[in-house]
Amino acid sequence: MVIAVLTTAALYAMGSGELTMSGPVIAAATSAAIGSLVPDIDHPNAWISNRIPGTLAGFGLLFLAWFGFGNWYVSTVGAASIGASLWIPLISGSRSLISWAVLASAIGIVLFVAAHIVAKVTEHRGQTHSLSVGAVLTLVACVGFAVAGQSWALGMWFGWGYLTHLLADLITPMGCPALLWPLGAGDLSAVMAAGVSRTAQLASRRTGAPTQDTTPSPQVAPAQSATLPYIDHKPEPAHSDYPPMGPPESTDSRVCPKCGGALVLREARRGAQVGNKFYGCSNYPKCRHIANAVS
Repeated sequence: MVIAVLTTAALYAMGSGELTMSGPVIAAATSAAIGSLVPDIDHPNAWISNRIPGTLAGFGLLFLAWFGFGNWYVSTVGAASIGASLWIPLISGSRSLISWAVLASAIGIVLFVAAHIVAKVTEHRGQTHSLSVGAVLTLVACVGFAVAGQSWALGMWFGWGYLTHLLADLITPMGCPALLWPLGAGDLSAVMAAGVSRTAQLASRRTGAPTQDTTPSPQVAPAQSATLPYIDHKPEPAHSDYPPMGPPESTDSRVCPKCGGALVLREARRGAQVGNKFYGCSNYPKCRHIANAVS
């Protein structure tokens, strides 16, 4: 969000030669900030799927409850009573905010439900972290702003914020594997990882220092996965089938899709899956993500 706001302000400054806190600049920065949060709607604990809808729904419903209580109190004790004389000005002055409270409550509830549905049907940094979904939502935002009587260009600033989120995620260890979804032919994270590995190898040859090849191993990349090439998308076995986990046998370039930690190869010690090997997150027990090992 910070990156989106700062880059939006910088683009305005580059266009006009100076940066003033005018209405259009604030509106564009706000739209970009919202757009920068939307990709993480696939994560149930993100601001866009948890804190923001909770705040909107909470304050909206609280205001409606307060307003309803005030009306009930005035009608019960009578308008001539001392208590009613204190409530009537507050209720009259707040009546214009009812529509905003209803809208905030509705947006919060819908956003909360939609976010948790998206989190169930996709993985973090899945389809919502793609250029195609970003383009569609940008078009929707442009139409929405135009219908609401605002400048359609605010939708483009929404798309700019969305794009800055994807670019920022692209340089993290987990990368942005679904950036080119649904094409499924452009895992830029793998390309960047290979480029970094190649650069490190060339540098080590010049300096004579040993280096570790961080290029993802082709033996462990499941061919059937187009969204997250380094994570097995087979149905994950129940955690109860695997404990206790044995010590890690090895660590490869896989990353946990939930927390970004390294995945290590382990072997089940008991249960129905005893003897089977699987990948477990190195941050266990804080993160309990597991994935089937590819034979």
